[in-house]
Amino acid sequence: MPMTINTNIISLNAQRNLNGSQSSLATSMQRLSSGLRVNSANGAIVVDLARGTTVAKSANGSVRLGDVVVILGTGPIGCWQAVMCRDRGASRIYMTDVQQDRLDLAMSIVGSFVDEAFVAGEDNGVGEVLAKTGGAGADRVSVAAPSKQAQQAALEMAAKRAKVVYFAGLPKHDPVSPLDMNELHYKELVISGAYGATHRQYRITMDYLARRQDELARVVTHRFPLEQIGEAFDTIRSGTGLKMVIVP
Repeated sequence: MPMTINTNIISLNAQRNLNGSQSSLATSMQRLSSGLRVNSANGAIVVDLARGTTVAKSANGSVRLGDVVVILGTGPIGCWQAVMCRDRGASRIYMTDVQQDRLDLAMSIVGSFVDEAFVAGEDNGVGEVLAKTGGAGADRVSVAAPSKQAQQAALEMAAKRAKVVYFAGLPKHDPVSPLDMNELHYKELVISGAYGATHRQYRITMDYLARRQDELARVVTHRFPLEQIGEAFDTIRSGTGLKMVIVP
């Protein structure tokens, strides 16, 4: 009597990929905990990149094929989100910032993933977004800047039934933001916060970083020896760099 053996190829492939990601994560964590060196750029971005996946892939903020995405803030998180959202199938990606030089720096790094970037004017970019979307607004809005004005603008530029993710918080001494609840109510918006990352998101990040390390690591714009750590902080405060790495 012939014997039939049933196999689930999709399940086997998924398990193999998961095992590979777990192995990569375990290796990196072992090196970090033991003091062994990890690629300086990759080690510097893995934590923030894992947090960034909560915007691109979380249940509340997941970017879908064909979505119009607006990212407010062109720091490291905003830049990584642009790469991930493009890979998730976003049809158009717009980025805004209040500083032209910072915007230019970000576009020199991730400009190939962004359809258009512009300085937020007096209305914090709302008019620009509405004009570019024919008045419809954006399907996904990520606030990657600690700004009350950006938080309100996100609601105004969001399309009906859009999803808005507040990634950046506010200073502890001034954490309350006045938001127009009519925007939330009448547009039926879904709003969520994003801060940490789950163990699963770290596994996803390690696999993603292995495939996109050239593009993602470019966000590390400066490297300083330990004795120049003061200069590194000055660079951060000046806004002339994105991600800094201190090399012991």
